[in-house]
Amino acid sequence: MELNHLTDYEIQDLLDGNRLPNEDHLRRHLESCDSCRCMLEQYQLLYSELSQPVEAALNPGFAQRMADKFEAAYAGSRAATALERLIWTGVGLAAAIAVYFFVGLSALTHIFEGFGFWRSLFSTEQLAAWAKLLQDYQIDPSVLVMAAVTLLLFGNMDSIIRHFRNHPPMCM
Repeated sequence: MELNHLTDYEIQDLLDGNRLPNEDHLRRHLESCDSCRCMLEQYQLLYSELSQPVEAALNPGFAQRMADKFEAAYAGSRAATALERLIWTGVGLAAAIAVYFFVGLSALTHIFEGFGFWRSLFSTEQLAAWAKLLQDYQIDPSVLVMAAVTLLLFGNMDSIIRHFRNHPPMCM
């Protein structure tokens, strides 16, 4: 019996079918050495176990729990989006009303002076023409503001309703 035992690498190379320069010597050693033969048998058992297909099964309720979590997250994001639209519409409308009542339309001429097309819409002459038109037809500007607010509000609500029609909540 020899004192030099086979290394793990040599045993694995033999099992993998790799051609080794001293393969005959290694095989003779395996025939005479009980320790190396035992090690070879352990590696064969390991290789056998590793070659078996692994059957992994998930807990039966796992898929449903994941679906519930995704639905809860999705529903929360949709509700937040619809609520955010409504809030920002309200903020925009409040700002428009505040500008109209507290600053007045004449202040808008100074804001839009450098914006080409918008400057022509809010020029002093244009505002005077709009005021004359409203006066000729006896239209109260506050009614126009209220009509604009109503149109914006209904437009936003329509958008929210269409969103939920196109993306119905998933069944729980």
